[in-house]
Amino acid sequence: MAQLKPLDAAFVDAEDSDRNASFAIGSIAIFEGPPPAYEEFLSALSSRIHVVPLYRKKLRKVPLGLGPPVWVDDPHFDLKYHVRRAALPPRTGTNNFAC
Repeated sequence: MAQLKPLDAAFVDAEDSDRNASFAIGSIAIFEGPPPAYEEFLSALSSRIHVVPLYRKKLRKVPLGLGPPVWVDDPHFDLKYHVRRAALPPRTGTNNFAC
């Protein structure tokens, strides 16, 4: 178990104390060419996720608030929950900017 650093713990506390605050981080990637099949993409990620063990962990609060939260292994980790598929319609015209 690794404790959160003080600044990280402060962000978690701030997010927990205000239901309108979110420090969640997401990403989007835009690729050209045909996309890989969803299962193929998941398989590629799954074969490499061991390189970054933190990706398979979750935060656990310390009882009675006697310390900062800690990272623990998530025994129910499900990559499909974290990697979701979405698609946009193809671009038309010469405008490369999204509105």
